[in-house]
Amino acid sequence: MTIKNALVLGDDFKFTKSDISFGERITEISERINDDNALDADGCYVVPGFIDTHVHSCKGRSVAEGKKEAFDIMGECQAQHGTTSLCMTLSGNQPEEEMKRVAVAYAEEIKSGGKYARYVGMHFEGPFVSMVATGAAQEGSARKPDADELARYIDAAGDYIRIMTVAPEAESLESIIPLAKKHNIALSAGHTQADFETAKKGFAMGIERATHTFNAMTGLHHRNPGVVGAILDTPEVEAELICDFFHVEPSVVKIVFAVKGADKITMVSDSEVGAGMPDGRYFGSSGRFLNVKNGRTYTDDGIICGGTSFLIDGIRNLVSVGIPLEDAVKTASWNPARAVKLEKDIGSLAVGKLADIVVLDKELNIVKVFVGGKEIVKE
Repeated sequence: MTIKNALVLGDDFKFTKSDISFGERITEISERINDDNALDADGCYVVPGFIDTHVHSCKGRSVAEGKKEAFDIMGECQAQHGTTSLCMTLSGNQPEEEMKRVAVAYAEEIKSGGKYARYVGMHFEGPFVSMVATGAAQEGSARKPDADELARYIDAAGDYIRIMTVAPEAESLESIIPLAKKHNIALSAGHTQADFETAKKGFAMGIERATHTFNAMTGLHHRNPGVVGAILDTPEVEAELICDFFHVEPSVVKIVFAVKGADKITMVSDSEVGAGMPDGRYFGSSGRFLNVKNGRTYTDDGIICGGTSFLIDGIRNLVSVGIPLEDAVKTASWNPARAVKLEKDIGSLAVGKLADIVVLDKELNIVKVFVGGKEIVKE
């Protein structure tokens, strides 16, 4: 397959007028490639497929089901929206045996390669989080960090845990850090009531990310900077950011970009079962019913619970407030690829990498999506 005459976002994250050829992997990117059957994409953008490292569900189905049918439906829906790789997120509000059951089923899906979008790992959003900052999770779901419990999750997950959300203030947090590092699990600060100093201490200990920055954590105040202040004050910490402009107000999103820079922001959707569905009532991955109203997700008691958007929506939102398209795409492709340590194969367009490719028109509508060179048929 060859795409001609497009603006191709190279691995330097600059657009150039180029042609791109690929099978399962990209074979050539150059000014002119001879191919009589090429797709003429004049006026379009060609960008790397998007990678969501914090996504629970979509299309009315959930990772918590642990069912092949659910994985296929979610993978197809996500791929149709340009998200070609998924690090599905397990809510840490379940008993250990239930979390292990889902992890085992999901590990089998990862090994199978998936039918549509590529499943590349797991994000455990807990259970080692704050007892009072569980967000939409059920009360009593948080547990003290325990290296033996983490080891059991690693065993169940087939070593596919890429990210684990933890609270910096959690008692005995230091007990799990060596094991997490040994298995290349990136610890992420979230669902936390830590103060600024405790968060900074956690970052110094080895927490390297922040889970849905601003949400379910202590906010920024000029005399009490909180976890948000610690994230902004620690250049090396990667900030997850939901860019649906509901979880975080647009001007605040722009401030984070100004402080952290596009290289240290990973866009996520945190999407729940309502993504890709009409308003209604659905059973979510958090183990309770969720209400989707005007495209926004709430529990019965009014707590925000995940999103309904896709990464392409966030990219459009960022561009609408002046973030360059190149930077917006980087936060949804290259940065998450680094987070799951798969940047050698995915996350940018370069010869030899997997042909996970999205073609966008001038209005940033999706024209074509390819996963490993295979075209995903749109709805």
